[in-house]
Amino acid sequence: MTEPVPEQPAPRPPVPGPPRPRPPVAPPAPAAAGDPAGEDIAADPRVEAVLSDLERLAELPVSEHLAVYEQVHAKLREVLQSAGQDRPSVS
Repeated sequence: MTEPVPEQPAPRPPVPGPPRPRPPVAPPAPAAAGDPAGEDIAADPRVEAVLSDLERLAELPVSEHLAVYEQVHAKLREVLQSAGQDRPSVS
């Protein structure tokens, strides 16, 4: 004869503990002289023009979004490849 097995309660989900303190974040180091990251550079108007194409997405069905993203990506690659070609080299 088999003995009945006592029913065990279902396991409970884990209870999150208190949040751990995060280490302080150091402020960013000042940019070195000649470092373009330290310059106040205005946005490239060519990039702004390409990114404005994304504003069309709100008017399009989702099924057409991929084509717009691909066009924007291709145009951004062209702008990136031509970047710096119109500036004199610094030596």
